[in-house]
Amino acid sequence: MKLRKILPFIAITLLASGCSTLNPSSPGIPATVLIGDPPQTQAPYSAPTVSAQVCPIPPGSPDLPSLNDPHTWAPEILTYLNAGGFVSSLLDHIQASNSTEPSAIAGEILDLNEDGLEDLALFLTQAPSELGSLPSGSLLIFLCSGETFRAAYVTSPASEAGLPKLQAARDFTGDGRPELLILWESCGAHTCFAQAEILKWTGSGFVNLWQGRSDDLPSPDIELQGPLADGSTAISITARGIGSVGAGPYREIRRTWTWHPESGRFELSEEALADPKYRIHVLHDADQAALEGNYETATKGYLRVMEVGTLDDWSSGEDGRAALRAYAAFRQIVIDIRKGNTANAETGIDFLRAAYPPESPHHAYAGLAERFWETCQIDGDLREACLAAQSYALNNPEDILEPLYYGYANRTYLAADICPLDNE
Repeated sequence: MKLRKILPFIAITLLASGCSTLNPSSPGIPATVLIGDPPQTQAPYSAPTVSAQVCPIPPGSPDLPSLNDPHTWAPEILTYLNAGGFVSSLLDHIQASNSTEPSAIAGEILDLNEDGLEDLALFLTQAPSELGSLPSGSLLIFLCSGETFRAAYVTSPASEAGLPKLQAARDFTGDGRPELLILWESCGAHTCFAQAEILKWTGSGFVNLWQGRSDDLPSPDIELQGPLADGSTAISITARGIGSVGAGPYREIRRTWTWHPESGRFELSEEALADPKYRIHVLHDADQAALEGNYETATKGYLRVMEVGTLDDWSSGEDGRAALRAYAAFRQIVIDIRKGNTANAETGIDFLRAAYPPESPHHAYAGLAERFWETCQIDGDLREACLAAQSYALNNPEDILEPLYYGYANRTYLAADICPLDNE
C-alpha cells in the first residue's frame, strides 16, 4: 500500500515581530502558561522595556518556503526572510500545513542580543513521513543584523535530544538581558521526558546555562519562581509519574535549579520527594531510616505502615496491606533487638504468630521472624540472626520478597535488604 505523504507538523515560536515584513495586525501571544502551582506571593516578572527597531529589510513577495525537508528548513526560511517575505504569511503558511494542531503556533517580541533590533526564533517539528520513523525537530534562531537576518543557532532535525519546545523567554539570570528556556521533549510508549536548557547570547554565540539532567523526570511539570532577591528566576521541575501500570505507584520528585553567578550556570539546588501517600513508600522511608540508624524515625514509619489509616494500597488492596504490615512488624522486631529491647521484640513475635497463623496467606513473615528470633536466642549474635533471616528470604522469595515488589518505578528488595548488616 502506498503511504500518503504526511504534511509537516510544525510548532513555531516567533521571538520577533519579524522585521519590517511582519503584518502589524498579527495577533499577539498570551503570557507563558506555567505548569504546576505558580508562586502566589510574588508578582510575575516584567522584562525591561526595550526600544526595538524593526530590521530594515524592504518588503518583497518571495515564494513561501516548501518546508518539505527538515534539513533545508534553515536556508529556505532565511532566503524567504531576507527577500522581504512577511513573517505573518510564513506563520499562516505553516499553520495551514498543520492539519492536526493549528493552535500550536505562538510568538512574542524579544530582542535577544540587545542591539535594538528584533530577532526571530523558530521551533519546528515534523511528524514522521513513514511508519516506524521518528519525528524531526529543530531550533532555529535568526538574528537581525544590519539589513539582513542571519542564522545564529541551528540544531539538527535528527538530534537525539528530542523535539524542542519553548517554555519561557525572559531574563532568568537577573542581569536585565533575556534568555530562552527550552525543553527538548522525547516520548516513549507511555511517558514523556524533557531535558531543559537555557540559551543566552554571549556576544559571539548562544550558550547553554543549564547544568545537570532533567530528562530522567517522567511527565515533568515546570514552575518558574521569581524574580528572587537577586532578580533571577528559579526553575522547578516536578516528575508526575510514569504512564505504565508495570511501573507501579509513583512517588513524585521535585528538583529546583537556581542561578549561580560564580559558575555562570543554573545548578541543582534542591531535590525533594513528595510526602508519601502510598503504604509502600512509607515502608521505603522507614527502611531507609533504619539503614541510616535513625531508629526513632524508622519505628514511626513501621507503625504507620501497620495502621489501617488512610494510606493508599495501590492495586494490591487488603492482601498487599497485610503483607506490608507483617514485614513492617518483622523490621520493628529487628530494631527492638538492636536497641536491646527484648520485651518489645517478644511482643512483636506474639503479634505475628496471632495475626498470621499457619493457614493465613502471609504466614511466611511470622516464620521469618521466628527464624530470626531463634537464631538470636541460640547464638546471641545479631549478625548471625540477620544472616538466618536473609537465608530464609532467599529460600522463600515468592512469600517474602515478591509481595514487596511494587513495579519497576520502585525499589526491588533482595534477600540482603530484609535484615541489613551495615550497622553491625
